Amino acid sequence: MDLRDRAARVCLEDAFDAVLGIVPWGAAFGGPRLVARVDGAAGMVPLLATAGTAEGLRAARSHIDRHLALCLGAEPLRPAWEWTEAGRWVGCSRPAPGWSRGRAWLLLALADAAVFLDDGSYAQVAREMLGRDRGMTGDLVPSADMTPYQTHFSAGKLMHQGPVDTSAAAIEAVALLKLAATVTASEAEGLRGRATTILRHLVTAHLTAPGAGRPPGMLLHGCYDLDQGIAVRHELVWGDFFLALGLALVTGLVDADDV
Repeated sequence: MDLRDRAARVCLEDAFDAVLGIVPWGAAFGGPRLVARVDGAAGMVPLLATAGTAEGLRAARSHIDRHLALCLGAEPLRPAWEWTEAGRWVGCSRPAPGWSRGRAWLLLALADAAVFLDDGSYAQVAREMLGRDRGMTGDLVPSADMTPYQTHFSAGKLMHQGPVDTSAAAIEAVALLKLAATVTASEAEGLRGRATTILRHLVTAHLTAPGAGRPPGMLLHGCYDLDQGIAVRHELVWGDFFLALGLALVTGLVDADDV
């Protein structure tokens, strides 16, 4: 708890950019510092919100609102934007639109905002996302690249070409379970049902079993970076984490309000 509180204060006091309205992605991994990436939205919203100050709540709201305006302002969803010297946001080439985890991370950020900011408008945006793209994401595990160029239809069913991304499915399952805590009972039932179906499929179809020649419990078929061909059919640490968290949520070992 003390570590979380200190991290929240540092992010709020030293990293939050009041002009851009976000905590920038940063340059630790290389590249420009002033970047807004959808995978930097989910965890930062609850962190800022739990700083214990009105400023923290305002920063958390600003952070998610800026990412929504950028990422959902383009079609398909554009997961990364850079603030240029010319004083405007420009879409980054990587990760590109159609990135499998872009949608999942944004759903999780919306769930975090709905829970930690106690604001139903974020759950409504998530509902609209889920309703709008249901046709492209009907499969339990999405393609690593969801652009139209990587998919085709056969006998009326969407068929993927290339690797899938189990880590995106695990993130989505957690997002749905957290969203379920913020909506009506009838809506929650549908969200939990979809999340449970995803988790069951991951465990039965993509998890290593005892005696299979590999350590049990590995979530396989995650795709880290399809564009560069890096770890395109692998176990990924965040895939394992969100699968474990999803199972803990659905079995009641942890509560959605606590994560």
